[in-house]
Amino acid sequence: MTETSVSPSATPSTSLRTGSVEPRLTFVVTDLKQFAYCPRVVYYSYCLPLIRPMTYKMKAGQEAHVEEKGREQRRSLRA
Repeated sequence: MTETSVSPSATPSTSLRTGSVEPRLTFVVTDLKQFAYCPRVVYYSYCLPLIRPMTYKMKAGQEAHVEEKGREQRRSLRA
């Protein structure tokens, strides 16, 4: 996975109020692809990682995974 740093300078920025060093924002190349598709995807992943809207397809996909896991347990070879 390729990572790219976004910063106007080569060194981390220093806050004038607190004097602390702020970490640089790092993102992967796929974030650019996602941003081209829909900027909200990148916004939700970086700014609101814990608050993620659930769509119908996301819920259906999670239910399908649970159902498949149950089927996989039944398919195991039993003596």
